[in-house]
Amino acid sequence: MRSVIHDLLVAYMENKASECQIYEGKPAVLRIEGASCEIPDFAPNDTKFLELAGNLLPDEQIKKLESNDDGEDFIMEDFLLEEDGVARFLVHIQRQRGQLA
Repeated sequence: MRSVIHDLLVAYMENKASECQIYEGKPAVLRIEGASCEIPDFAPNDTKFLELAGNLLPDEQIKKLESNDDGEDFIMEDFLLEEDGVARFLVHIQRQRGQLA
């Protein structure tokens, strides 16, 4: 099944990027040969970011990330994403100071 970030992951592989960073409200960034390359067509706002995470994470992890009243300033979740026809990726999502990345 294709994920909502399929095209971004394909670009990651085609450009031999070492890292893909997706921030709430900012363009995604691919790190290619040490340089940061913004992907302006992929810049999720806070609602889109939670929707994106919701399509990739189990409900329990989503509830943890959505909760801003848990008294924790820093929450992170790691998981493996297997994108059909592309590769497997280690994904790290975190909430720090109320912002998702």
